[in-house]
Amino acid sequence: MSATTHEPAAAEQVRTILLGYLQCRAAAQWPGSDGITLDDILRSYPQAAAVGRVPDLPQLRRRFPDLADALARWFADHAAIPRDDR
Repeated sequence: MSATTHEPAAAEQVRTILLGYLQCRAAAQWPGSDGITLDDILRSYPQAAAVGRVPDLPQLRRRFPDLADALARWFADHAAIPRDDR
């Protein structure tokens, strides 16, 4: 079994973990009917981590060592995305 076989599952686990932390901290900010997508919400994770609202990458890597590489990739992919602060 190749390493790439596990990547989609790991990516989905990362999304689920990050969303869970965001939901615990800011559930009232995410009304479901206003067009906000899961990806929109997850893109706010690095900013929330930067101000200490949710675990940052080092904390997540310690808590989920089996997903350390997938978490690092996710943060690398999303840290540079400009935010649309409406």
